[in-house]
Amino acid sequence: LVFEIERGEHTGRQIAYVAWLTKHAMPFAKRDLGKIGILDFEALLRPATPKILCNVRVVSRTADDGTVWNEVRSFEAAADDDGEPFAPEETHGTGSTHEADADPDNIPF
Repeated sequence: LVFEIERGEHTGRQIAYVAWLTKHAMPFAKRDLGKIGILDFEALLRPATPKILCNVRVVSRTADDGTVWNEVRSFEAAADDDGEPFAPEETHGTGSTHEADADPDNIPF
C-alpha cells in the first residue's frame, strides 16, 4: 500500500506499507487489508481501488548504524461526519467494502 500525505509540512510525500502474505504473517495481512475493503485474494489481482482516506500512524526508526527511516505503524480508514468509514463506493464481485461488514475469521485467503 502507498499512503500519500495530504496535510501538514510533509504534504505530497508518500510512504509505503508492505503486507506480507506468508503463513505466519497472514493474520496480520488479513486484518490490515480488510481495513480498506480487500476481503479476498482475488481483490489483490484486480486493478487498484480508488483512493481511500486513511489515518496513518508513522514512526521514525533508527538502526544501530544510525540509519533513520519512517515506518507505518498502523492505519485505519477515516470516518466521515456520520461515523461511516470512507471506502470505495463500488465493489468488485461479491463482498462488502466496509470494514464493519467484514468477518476477519472468514476471509478466504
